[in-house]
Amino acid sequence: MPPIDRLLREGTRALQQAGIPSPLFDARELLMHALGLSSRMELYRLATVEENAATVYRQLILRRAQRYPLQYLLGFWEFYGRRFSVREGVLIPRADTECLIDCALQAAGKGAAILDLCSGTGAIAITLALEIDGAQVDALELSPSALEVLRENVQSHRVSIRVLSADALTYLPDRLYSLITCNPPYIDAQDYAHLQPEVLHEPEMALVADHNGFAFYEVVTERYRDFLLPGGLLLFEVGVGQAETVRTLLANAGYQNVFSRLDVQGIERVVGGYL
Repeated sequence: MPPIDRLLREGTRALQQAGIPSPLFDARELLMHALGLSSRMELYRLATVEENAATVYRQLILRRAQRYPLQYLLGFWEFYGRRFSVREGVLIPRADTECLIDCALQAAGKGAAILDLCSGTGAIAITLALEIDGAQVDALELSPSALEVLRENVQSHRVSIRVLSADALTYLPDRLYSLITCNPPYIDAQDYAHLQPEVLHEPEMALVADHNGFAFYEVVTERYRDFLLPGGLLLFEVGVGQAETVRTLLANAGYQNVFSRLDVQGIERVVGGYL
């Protein structure tokens, strides 16, 4: 039975040679996954690993070295302190988006009526449902693959959310909302091929938008204005360098007190405006 420390060194070296940015972290996460462990404390209590688990681990390391996303290999990822299921066909939740949650929590009060567009895993919708007392949350998603994961996450987190299967560009809500959130596709098609290899494994429909990446911002800004309550907030996640244009779209559409917020990396990541 191979020693834990040797396997970790072996995996870390392989990932480092493959150009993985965080080789030790990834190797450790994959070893824990292969062993069915949930904490590093459990990992470091072990001295050796059964051969079958070591084989699984080496296969995971090989796949990760091919730049397959760590999150898909694990089958989950953390967002706002909670674990969400992820797999091929759904966008991986990112820490950048937690800035949107912070803005939403500052604006939304108890019992808020919330619509989350382009919901994906449901990370935004579920987090808001859990963080805001009495929130009435609708989560809208078009992709069948993503809808399956969204429903799994709603069930595993035991939240009451209405899941809507529809296209955010054409959907007509049947109610009014005090908060509408949207983390849409916002990458220009010409930039798609130049993304990190891991990102290319994620669904293109969740990443790429027409009009140089601004199609969803243009449509949602206009289309959903009629479905916001007076004083309601429309809140977007935006890509690098897009904040100024999205602020202008909101201002030109009649939204008030338009603002932007920085993410953990100091990038303008969230843009919002009030009706």
